[in-house]
Amino acid sequence: SKPIQVKKGEKYYLVLDNVYPDGKGHTIKFSYVRDVEMRGVVTDDNNKPIKAEVYVEDMNGLQVQKTESDSITGEFKLAAKLNESTAYTLTTYSDSSFISSKMINVDDLAKTNYKLNDIKVILPILKGGKKYVLGAINFYGNLSKLLPQSIPSVIALTKLMKRNKKMVISIEGHVNSPGNPNVEFNNDLSVRRAKAIYGYLVSKGIEKERMSTIGFGSLHMLYPNAISEEHQEANRRVEINVISVK
Repeated sequence: SKPIQVKKGEKYYLVLDNVYPDGKGHTIKFSYVRDVEMRGVVTDDNNKPIKAEVYVEDMNGLQVQKTESDSITGEFKLAAKLNESTAYTLTTYSDSSFISSKMINVDDLAKTNYKLNDIKVILPILKGGKKYVLGAINFYGNLSKLLPQSIPSVIALTKLMKRNKKMVISIEGHVNSPGNPNVEFNNDLSVRRAKAIYGYLVSKGIEKERMSTIGFGSLHMLYPNAISEEHQEANRRVEINVISVK
C-alpha cells in the first residue's frame, strides 16, 4: 500500500480480511520512506569522465528519480524518496558504452544516514568482440525464471539495443552447480536461461537476427566453490557478448 500523510490527534485503523478458509493469519511489516542521497562519478574503462544518464528504478523497472553526470567531471548527485521495504536499482546509461546496474538496499543505508557517497561507476566503451557482464541478470535456482530484481537490468539492455540499432549480441547462459556431474541438465538450463532473455528482447521489438543464444552449463562459474547464497545467485546468470556494434 502507498504511504499516507498522518496528522496529530487522528486515529488510523488497519483492517485485514482473511479471505481464505482456514487461513493462517497475516504478517505485517511497517516501513518508512527515506530521503536517500547518492553521489558519485561515471567514467569509461580508460578512467575518462563521461556524460551518462543515472536513474533509480524499482523492481518493476519504474523510474523513481533521474539525473545526468557532468560531461567534464563525470560527477553526479541524485536525491530520491525510497521505501525501506522495496529494493531498487541504480542504472547508468550512455549510448556509446555498456550499461551498469547496481542493487540498492535501503535498509542497509541506515548506518550511513541514508547517504551513498563516492559511488564509482565504470561504463566500458562498446566494442565488437568483447564480453560484458551486466549486473543483476540472475535466476532462481534450477529455473530459467528471472529474479524480480533482474528486471531493471533487462530493461536497460533493451534500451541499449534500441539505441544501437546495428548492435549484434550473443546471449550466454550459465548455471550454479559446484561438483554436480549432471552435465545434460546444466547445459539445458543454461540454454533456457539465455533463451529467456532472448524471448524478452524479441517481445520488446528487438530483431531476432541481431541475437543468438548459447549455454555453457557450469563451465564458467564466477564462484566455482560457491557456498553463500550471494555467490550461488551470481553464478546463475547470463552474460552479453557483443559481436559487433556497427
